[in-house]
Amino acid sequence: MYTEYMNIRFASDAELASWDSKILSNPDGGNVFQSDEFADQKRMTGWIPRYVFAGNVAITILEKHIFGLGKYWYIPKGPGVTDESQLDFLLTDFKKFANKNGVFAVKIEPEIIKTSTAITHLIEEGLIPSAPIQPNFSTVLVDISLEPAVVVANLNQTSRHAIRRAEREGVTVEEVDADNTNCKLFYDMLTETASGSFHIRSYDYYYKFWRRYADAGLGQLFFAYHNDTLIAAAFAMIFG
Repeated sequence: MYTEYMNIRFASDAELASWDSKILSNPDGGNVFQSDEFADQKRMTGWIPRYVFAGNVAITILEKHIFGLGKYWYIPKGPGVTDESQLDFLLTDFKKFANKNGVFAVKIEPEIIKTSTAITHLIEEGLIPSAPIQPNFSTVLVDISLEPAVVVANLNQTSRHAIRRAEREGVTVEEVDADNTNCKLFYDMLTETASGSFHIRSYDYYYKFWRRYADAGLGQLFFAYHNDTLIAAAFAMIFG
């Protein structure tokens, strides 16, 4: 199975035409931050997308040139493997491929279950732990194929209590268009939330991000109201 990882190459133009479907076929089922839409978004901040196959694992790479050092590659939420053994097979030849293309460092973010054994193994393989870049650097898996009542029942006590309290107090949730007015309301709320806690980008960056996913049918903006007052907002993305 893993011998296919040995053939590492850049994707062809024909493959790029349906790149998201290639990402969704990865062992991890794909990640929205490996999507072509996200790569296009990152062009706004100076990254150059590169699209690579390691065997039949599709990898979206963001590239920057660092003066005096060469190319730096960042693989957001990838490569799309599911455990350390799959990553080992991929990285052995990927390191050679990156070096051949003038790359001096590669940052990866595969969504492997974080255990002490996994961390030790990755360090022993020569990987260096680093700070997370994406705001959702951890992933929680929730089975939403069940009836809504069962989904809620399977959540932890704190989450169940919050949902039921909101229902009792008359909180409502609405799908809203990701237009300039609603996105500005969302951004103002995000700015207030982030104040003194974490850094956010400009409104233009987020507006284009939300519009890009909404236009592609991959994103939806939600507003929560209490007594006609906007109290919370969320932008949900779907991929696959």
